Amino acid sequence: ESEVQYHRQSVQILEDLRKQFGLSKSSLNSTAAATASSTARTTQAL
Repeated sequence: ESEVQYHRQSVQILEDLRKQFGLSKSSLNSTAAATASSTARTTQAL
């Protein structure tokens, strides 16, 4: 449950950043992909 909460928090942060800096959708997608892969690595480490 905490993992899902963490992911939702990350998505919210990305949304805020996108609004602040006006990032293109492709930039947001690549950042989200990087976040997802790093989250997966963290989960495996645990």
